[in-house]
Amino acid sequence: MGGLTRATAFLRKDLMEVLRQPRMVLMLIIGPFLILLAFGLGYDASRPPLGAIVVMSENSTFQGRTDQLAESLGGGVTLERVVNNQAEARRALLDGQIDLVIVLPDDPEAQVQAGEQADIRVYHAQIDPFERTFVELAVNSAVEELNRAILRESLVEVRDREPAAFGDLDPDVMVSPFRAESANVSGVDVSYSHFYVPGVVALLLQHLAITFAGLSLVRERTLGSVELFRVSPLSAGETLTGKYLAYLLLAAFVAAALVAAAIYGFGFNMAGNWLWFAAVSVLVIMGSLGVGLIISSFVKTESEAIQYAMLVLLISIFFSGFFIPIDRLLAPVQVVSYLLPATYGIAALQEVSFLGRAPDLVLVGGAAAYALVTLLAAWALMRRQGITTHVRQATAEAAT
Repeated sequence: MGGLTRATAFLRKDLMEVLRQPRMVLMLIIGPFLILLAFGLGYDASRPPLGAIVVMSENSTFQGRTDQLAESLGGGVTLERVVNNQAEARRALLDGQIDLVIVLPDDPEAQVQAGEQADIRVYHAQIDPFERTFVELAVNSAVEELNRAILRESLVEVRDREPAAFGDLDPDVMVSPFRAESANVSGVDVSYSHFYVPGVVALLLQHLAITFAGLSLVRERTLGSVELFRVSPLSAGETLTGKYLAYLLLAAFVAAALVAAAIYGFGFNMAGNWLWFAAVSVLVIMGSLGVGLIISSFVKTESEAIQYAMLVLLISIFFSGFFIPIDRLLAPVQVVSYLLPATYGIAALQEVSFLGRAPDLVLVGGAAAYALVTLLAAWALMRRQGITTHVRQATAEAAT
């Protein structure tokens, strides 16, 4: 009972210390949440069509076929205007007035008849690799649409000259005999705002737990409490029990508030079992508390603890699978991913939330092992710093 009393004393003390600093709590919880909320609300997943200027000479075989050309470019590219001065078009591109400059060959038919492909040159001004990839895909799609339009037109001419050659076969079917229809085999259709909810919950729980735990022992050393612990009948295990319980309760309250905000603010629907969602969240919190206490054991000031916590959050945003799937990372880099509690939490919470099934046991086992390892590491570091039971020390000295 004495150990339980000492552990619950830490529980009350740490809870009151946090609650006496409402401004810090709001900054740690509301700040990152508002940043991610603003991103979620401000991110537009739709892609507007790219505006294009087409450059063609006055003698081009495309002259007089502007409407047909605009239609054949497809939905990803919109024809804004046609000019015959390439320098003028490139200036408009560099000034940001347009997205693409498409330069058509003067006599593509002659090149084709000579057994050569006619080159269509496309210029853009994107430096972002992701945007550049999107532009290139849109350009390739537009060129394919143009190829199909020209081939369709040629087939129509041949059919008109020799009706018996094709019968009643539609030229569109001849040009594009196949079409693709995609469907998700799981039948799950998740919107962008809903897809990021589990990731946001896991990231914020990790950040909150690491920050509070990281500040915990630093504050004890600053106040001189550690010296009192060393002469008291207090063990490192009792200290950890109290601190884990205190911050676990705080983080659980925050998790409930975040989920409630997602449900009533964004219409988030849970496909799986809430017990699994809660269990995974607890494992993320436990692993994060261990990381925070490890950080707290070697930093000297509260500002250092906060800086390390923010560094872990930054690393987690890029390597935990929140933005980029982990399997897109190189194998050596994935090692960093699995050193983060949020990595296990994001993947497991997504399975529960969207697929409606229990999370992969590998993820659950990994999160549990992570929490256990960090707990033991934190316990060992606290014992090394001298937070051990005074009575046991005295008994050991008497035995020697």
